[in-house]
Amino acid sequence: ARFSPVEVVKGSFRRKSKSQYSKVLISFQYLIASCLVLCTWMIARQAFFLKDYDPGFHRENMIVVKNDIPNNRRDALRNEMESIAGVRRVAFVAGSPLDGGNNQSWVYHDKPVSFQELIVDSAFLDMMGFEITPTGAAYDKKGMYLNETAVKVLELDSLPTSFRRYNTEVPVLGIVKDFNFRNLHDPIGPAMIGQMTKEGGAWSIFIQTDGRDNQGTVNRVRAAYEKFTGGIPMNFQFMDDSLHEWYRKEENTTKIIGYFSILTLVIAIMGIFAMSSYFIQQRIKDIGIRKVNGARSFEIMSLLSRDFLRWVLLAFLAAAPVSWFVIRKWMQQFAYKTDFPWWIFPVAGLVVILVAFLSVAWQSWRASVRNPAESLRYE
Repeated sequence: ARFSPVEVVKGSFRRKSKSQYSKVLISFQYLIASCLVLCTWMIARQAFFLKDYDPGFHRENMIVVKNDIPNNRRDALRNEMESIAGVRRVAFVAGSPLDGGNNQSWVYHDKPVSFQELIVDSAFLDMMGFEITPTGAAYDKKGMYLNETAVKVLELDSLPTSFRRYNTEVPVLGIVKDFNFRNLHDPIGPAMIGQMTKEGGAWSIFIQTDGRDNQGTVNRVRAAYEKFTGGIPMNFQFMDDSLHEWYRKEENTTKIIGYFSILTLVIAIMGIFAMSSYFIQQRIKDIGIRKVNGARSFEIMSLLSRDFLRWVLLAFLAAAPVSWFVIRKWMQQFAYKTDFPWWIFPVAGLVVILVAFLSVAWQSWRASVRNPAESLRYE
């Protein structure tokens, strides 16, 4: 009932309605595109942080082999492998940072405690490069190493010489600087490292190489291993590859959202290109009059582009807090997070606005350099 009959007859009402709807549509498109660009950037930053995070131990050039060797042949296999060109150390373990070892729980000072236990040989401690502070306790084959978190959980002194486990006093040979034995979704928990005996079963064999010819070293190690197993194939993996698998989900998420970002930006560019083409055509006569009155091409380009860029800027300003809220919720699943510097938002905003500007700049320039005589004849 509020429609102006004159505007409807002249067709200006349709143009006004189309202009309003198109600006809302463009804003919505760029709101979604801006959110996806920001989220992709932040998720990718977190994914790289997870991938490159120092877990507190050496992980490069480590071959992890599933152990099928009987206990009484371990020393012979170790000697055989350490004689192979490219092999630096060989260690047998029951539990490692890759699997977290066994869980051990007991009641300590009337409260339950839960530890992860790794049983390793002395070569493994050197191989992993753990930072160990000796406690000064006398060596004992039943002695163990505690990580820093374990010392806090047990409420011990900074260099305890023993701790009570079940009903036994266990010597503490050293304190290991905290290392990650779970992925970075979880905080570091208490851990203890025991010494492997000749009778103890080993789950895995860790082989440290010099990194010069890992493929050739693997082939030589495989031949030695299968000689001891009677032809049972060697099941192995590289340690750094296994650690990267922990964060494969985050890498895939980055790729998927990145693809959606590109697709959304392309759709938004097509939308703003089409709308700018339509509305520039509607203002051809206005452009001609302005040029006759002395307006420069740059001023006309600025006039034509400014209206569209204003809506894109508003869309980005709305997208920034939405993206921040979404990424904060997503980041809650990680115990360890990268930082997000403030400059991410203005840089992402400039990228989005630049893409929008380039989408309309060409048509604005063509309209601004057009002969005024042709523009005034256009109707």
